Amino acid sequence: MSYRSPATLAAAPPVTGPRKRSPGWYAGIAGTALLVLVGSLVALYLLSMGVAIATPLDKSAVLTAMQGVPPFDDAVYDEIQTKIQTRIVLPTTIRLSYPAEKSSVIAYKSFSQPYFIAAWYDAKMQERGYSIVPDFDSENLPVATHHYRRGDEMVLVQAQRAPNKEDSSVVIYRFNGYRGNE
Repeated sequence: MSYRSPATLAAAPPVTGPRKRSPGWYAGIAGTALLVLVGSLVALYLLSMGVAIATPLDKSAVLTAMQGVPPFDDAVYDEIQTKIQTRIVLPTTIRLSYPAEKSSVIAYKSFSQPYFIAAWYDAKMQERGYSIVPDFDSENLPVATHHYRRGDEMVLVQAQRAPNKEDSSVVIYRFNGYRGNE
């Protein structure tokens, strides 16, 4: 134990209780908590994407669900993109409008131009009894999107080519039980 002189003891500040926190201190704590929360959500999302892509996909079930919608002539089945669309895009966006059991998706790669792929689907889907749903003209856009309808079934074909890539991505969504704008 160290020795303190009476003068040192007398100069000690009086004890007044806990110090008040400034509004900036609370803002800092709240900001840190928000940062941790957002970081955790991003980490969970990335983890779920990794699991979604790593888990095998039953290709025969996907092809059965898309029966009647032909693959483009030079199309090659793209399992990774099909997994992403099936397990991430459909559950988080499209399935808000369509029930999961009535929605299906498949993805292909092709070396053709997106507008040529869309025109090919226009002809093939009409041969199969689908009508083209009037939509915006997407010929000059990087993504050619065409909608087809037959009864209560709707098919959406998206063909796009990323910059500096030689192949196009073709994603086909099929919705059974579609009511839409009658």
